[in-house]
Amino acid sequence: MEAPELLVLLGILLLVAGSLIALLALIRALSSGGWQGSRRAVGVVLIGPFPIIVGGGSAKLVLAIVLAALAAFLVAVLVFWAVGWP
Repeated sequence: MEAPELLVLLGILLLVAGSLIALLALIRALSSGGWQGSRRAVGVVLIGPFPIIVGGGSAKLVLAIVLAALAAFLVAVLVFWAVGWP
């Protein structure tokens, strides 16, 4: 395995590890009752070096906006992957 393939594999492994950490944090927050009460909620989506920060009065609204942003990014990646990078 040469250096480029090794870097790609390392990047994929880091992506999977980050996704698992985020999923475990979400599960922990949901199980501990972290979304109860009348607190403000904030969500962050990191796409490369650009953070998308979303704030709101309702945690469910922030979750919906963050999931919509992630879904749009996933659709864009899949379209570029299917068509080919420019």
